[in-house]
Amino acid sequence: MAKKPKRKTLVRKLDRIFSEYIRERDTDNRGYGKCCTSGKTIHKSTGHAGHFISRRFMCTRWDAENVHLQSAYDNTFLGGRQYEYALFINKKYHADKASELLLKSRETCKFSTDELQEMIEHYKTLLEKL
Repeated sequence: MAKKPKRKTLVRKLDRIFSEYIRERDTDNRGYGKCCTSGKTIHKSTGHAGHFISRRFMCTRWDAENVHLQSAYDNTFLGGRQYEYALFINKKYHADKASELLLKSRETCKFSTDELQEMIEHYKTLLEKL
């Protein structure tokens, strides 16, 4: 009988697949897309899947509306440029989306190993469709 994967292993796997999905989703067929905060054209191989609300908040960690292609510089050295990111999110979705994500991030979420596995399969499927 196969050993069940540990939660930590599933979280890492989900992070990797989710990041790949976001970078694919936000780029064209040549792999180029615009940074959500600076608007610069970047390649998916050098861009990050930048989170508006930090990854430490589990309720929004794998929320596709919270994560977009972002330049490594903006995400790492400029702290994600939160103000510009909020403006981007509100423009892309609707005027109050950034506030909704903030409220969602404050909820308590603890995903089971089965739920994590389901999300892995979900994002694998979405990635294959791109």
